[in-house]
Amino acid sequence: MDKNDAARYGGYALIALGVLLYVVYGLIRGAPTDVGVYSITIVPVVFGIAIAWLTSEPVPGEN
Repeated sequence: MDKNDAARYGGYALIALGVLLYVVYGLIRGAPTDVGVYSITIVPVVFGIAIAWLTSEPVPGEN
Protein backbone atom coordinates (compact mmCIF):
# COMPACT_ATOMS: atom_id res chain seq x y z
CA MET A 1 0.00 0.00 0.00
CA ASP A 2 1.48 3.34 -1.00
CA LYS A 3 0.81 6.82 0.39
CA ASN A 4 -2.05 7.51 -2.01
CA ASP A 5 -3.92 4.39 -0.96
CA ALA A 6 -3.36 5.13 2.72
CA ALA A 7 -4.58 8.70 2.30
CA ARG A 8 -7.60 7.54 0.30
CA TYR A 9 -8.58 5.02 2.98
CA GLY A 10 -8.01 7.69 5.61
CA GLY A 11 -10.40 9.95 3.72
CA TYR A 12 -13.03 7.25 3.62
CA ALA A 13 -12.52 6.64 7.34
CA LEU A 14 -13.06 10.34 8.07
CA ILE A 15 -16.28 10.29 6.07
CA ALA A 16 -17.43 7.25 8.03
CA LEU A 17 -16.48 9.01 11.27
CA GLY A 18 -18.58 12.03 10.31
CA VAL A 19 -21.58 9.87 9.51
CA LEU A 20 -21.14 7.92 12.75
CA LEU A 21 -20.89 11.12 14.79
CA TYR A 22 -24.04 12.40 13.13
CA VAL A 23 -25.90 9.20 13.96
CA VAL A 24 -24.70 9.23 17.56
CA TYR A 25 -25.24 12.92 18.28
CA GLY A 26 -28.11 13.68 15.92
CA LEU A 27 -30.39 10.71 15.78
CA ILE A 28 -29.82 9.00 19.12
CA ARG A 29 -30.01 12.23 21.10
CA GLY A 30 -33.18 13.16 19.21
CA ALA A 31 -31.97 16.39 17.64
CA PRO A 32 -31.23 15.66 13.95
CA THR A 33 -31.85 19.28 12.94
CA ASP A 34 -29.65 20.82 15.65
CA VAL A 35 -26.97 23.10 14.21
CA GLY A 36 -24.42 21.85 16.74
CA VAL A 37 -24.72 18.34 15.33
CA TYR A 38 -23.86 19.56 11.86
CA SER A 39 -20.92 21.60 13.10
CA ILE A 40 -19.48 18.51 14.80
CA THR A 41 -19.98 16.15 11.88
CA ILE A 42 -19.18 18.36 8.91
CA VAL A 43 -15.46 18.69 9.69
CA PRO A 44 -14.51 14.99 9.27
CA VAL A 45 -16.77 14.68 6.25
CA VAL A 46 -15.20 17.66 4.46
CA PHE A 47 -11.66 16.54 5.31
CA GLY A 48 -12.46 13.02 4.18
CA ILE A 49 -13.92 14.11 0.87
CA ALA A 50 -10.95 16.44 0.27
CA ILE A 51 -8.40 13.72 1.00
CA ALA A 52 -10.21 11.14 -1.14
CA TRP A 53 -10.57 13.66 -3.98
CA LEU A 54 -6.95 14.83 -3.89
CA THR A 55 -5.53 11.31 -3.81
CA SER A 56 -7.70 10.14 -6.69
CA GLU A 57 -6.10 12.58 -9.14
CA PRO A 58 -2.81 11.61 -10.79
CA VAL A 59 0.20 13.70 -9.86
CA PRO A 60 1.36 15.83 -12.83
CA GLY A 61 4.67 14.67 -14.23
CA GLU A 62 4.48 11.19 -12.74
CA ASN A 63 3.94 8.30 -15.10
